[in-house]
Amino acid sequence: NGDDKPDGEPEILLDGWEWQDTHETLNTFIWGPDGWLYGCHGVFTHSRVGKPGTPDDKRTPINAAIWRYHPTRHQFEIFAEGTSNPWGVDFDDNGQAFSTACVIPHLYHIIQGGRYQRQAGSHFNPNTFGDIQTIADHRHYVGDNPHGGNGVSDDAGGGHAHAGAMIYLGGRWPKEYRGRIFMNNIHGQRLNTDILKREGSGYIGSHGPDFLLTGDLASQILNIRYGPDGNAFFIDWYDTNACHHRDVQGHDRSNGRVYKVSWGDAKAKPVDLQKLSDEQLVMMFAEKNDWYVRHSRRILQERAAAGKLDAGMRKQLGDLAVRHFEPSRRLRAMWTLHVTGELPDEIVSALLRDKDEYVRAWTVQLALERDKPNLAVLLPQFTAMAKNDPSPVVQLYLASAMQRVPLADRWQVLSSLVQRSGDADDHNLPLMYWFAAEPLAEADPEQALVFALSCGDTMPLVREFMLRRIGGLKANTGIAALLRALNKSADDSVRLVILRSIRSALAGQRRVAPPTEWTPVYKKLTESKNKDVLSETTALGVTFGDKAAFGTMRKLVASKEGDVGARQTALQALLAAKDSELAATLQGLLEEPVLREAAVTGLAQYDDPTTPAKLLAIYASLSPSEKRAALGTLASRAPYGLALLQAIAEKKIPATDLPADLARQLHNLNDDSINERLAEIWGTGRSTA
Repeated sequence: NGDDKPDGEPEILLDGWEWQDTHETLNTFIWGPDGWLYGCHGVFTHSRVGKPGTPDDKRTPINAAIWRYHPTRHQFEIFAEGTSNPWGVDFDDNGQAFSTACVIPHLYHIIQGGRYQRQAGSHFNPNTFGDIQTIADHRHYVGDNPHGGNGVSDDAGGGHAHAGAMIYLGGRWPKEYRGRIFMNNIHGQRLNTDILKREGSGYIGSHGPDFLLTGDLASQILNIRYGPDGNAFFIDWYDTNACHHRDVQGHDRSNGRVYKVSWGDAKAKPVDLQKLSDEQLVMMFAEKNDWYVRHSRRILQERAAAGKLDAGMRKQLGDLAVRHFEPSRRLRAMWTLHVTGELPDEIVSALLRDKDEYVRAWTVQLALERDKPNLAVLLPQFTAMAKNDPSPVVQLYLASAMQRVPLADRWQVLSSLVQRSGDADDHNLPLMYWFAAEPLAEADPEQALVFALSCGDTMPLVREFMLRRIGGLKANTGIAALLRALNKSADDSVRLVILRSIRSALAGQRRVAPPTEWTPVYKKLTESKNKDVLSETTALGVTFGDKAAFGTMRKLVASKEGDVGARQTALQALLAAKDSELAATLQGLLEEPVLREAAVTGLAQYDDPTTPAKLLAIYASLSPSEKRAALGTLASRAPYGLALLQAIAEKKIPATDLPADLARQLHNLNDDSINERLAEIWGTGRSTA
């Protein structure tokens, strides 16, 4: 009722939000153009979100993500996964979302269904294989260590940590600021700006001039927003402790501040949009200041949800969405038509043919967010767009949309998208296609194989990832399908991709029973004239326990005239398979610098009484990293350890060369003789927790 007091008792809509890391909790709420409430969540806090009373297995796990919640459907979902500790998200004139983050690169174009590089941890889907990187072409700190740049990065932008995100659409400041993203630099005590420029399906964020310097070490600006007069407010936590810790009393909660940054001498006037009629709110869509547009849309959404929207307004919105000459106004009308009761079929059909790429793209998204989208009508239209629409933005939205339709309905659209030439190097498209296609491998491995092989020339990343995914199906059920494809192919480039995909899928498995398809494939491929095909085939044979392959690989590793890369591949394959006859070959490599360190490390796998003497004989000539590897191998088992400690006692190896962690490793062998020698060299040690 406008008195700035709650009209009733608070209602808990979602719970399960955690605070294991108190600076990475849910934050930065903002209404999106689609009528959902958006927010951020950091990487080191692990929440399981749901309505009160939701069982744990029905909750949505979340860390490092942009999430959204629908206010009338009471639906919660992850909009995009990844980044670090996002603490700001905002939308530009075209409804594109951008987020700022800490520690890892600071700026991301947020796409529905996107998965982004993470500061730590793994994606919830282990078959992600690759993720979307930052759009920033710069950093706000100097040096290789983000934290090490604090206090010395004034010229670069101040430091690594950011909070808040405002894309200025206020309409009052000079025109060069419109569309620019503002963020606070916590360690630099300033507002950074980045300039957003279109490239392909997405954007590049370039370094803009710093906008404001506080000159105050206590300044902790958390967010920035422009208001009804087009000027901006920002909230400042104001605390000299900029870093996080678990002491809840370690921060000053008494000193927060609100500031306003103004251009010119205009005086703000009271604004109460609630007093306007529906028609007057719709007319606000012509405003340059998006504050009026956003709040008018929200109020109209509230009135529609309460059944109080004028019946004629939706027709007026539909006419504006289809006929207004300005694309941004068509977008605004379309968004409001959606939040007040979804897009009618006839409007969807018209807007999918709109001249503006963002109108077409948003229509794809909103058409699927209706309560009961008519896929029988939409999918043929989407397939035609996937084949013929020239816009990479539309392709991006189609890829996002495919994550939201049943698996059986994805094939045609995705098949058309991956056949388009020129998109393989796009920042977003190959990975977004993959995210939508990935579950098809398990749904229908044979069709997924055909799909993968069909796009090798146009979308090699999708081919590589799909073949890898098929190879990694449970109980190695996809390996046979890949071997059949190998047997049919005469193209060495395709053979290599399949072979490497199988080996990647089997990585970590010491010995795998060969499928029946392997024998004819192995015979055929060993006749190839391509040395890489031969090397990969033999390496795979080792994984399958083929005795002939083991012998061939040992010969290749030992061959000083052989290709170094092929020899390294062979050596790693034999070590992974724990070849019982490899020790002598490894000892022979100790005189070869190019393979010496791998051989020294590999010898730790084998209990050969001659190994310690051979390692000690060459120790003095080794590089620092090779010496570390040799010490690690000599500390791997008791007989080797005794030989090492004897050499130290005889001063053949300096006692200072043995680091504490390897001394602890020797102690953990639980050998009395070793512990006696260690006590002589290192003194008496004790266990610690």
